[in-house]
Amino acid sequence: MSKVRESKNKVLVEALLKQKGKSYDEWLEEKHIDYIMENADTLLSALKKE
Repeated sequence: MSKVRESKNKVLVEALLKQKGKSYDEWLEEKHIDYIMENADTLLSALKKE
């Protein structure tokens, strides 16, 4: 994805979140946690192989 498109997407997401009273950083942290939880099996499997 191009940097311009990424920037526009971020601006739009930030504006939507602001309307809902949530910060971009707060939302992004939630997305990170969601992704980790969705992939917990893969993560645990990788850790066991070490």
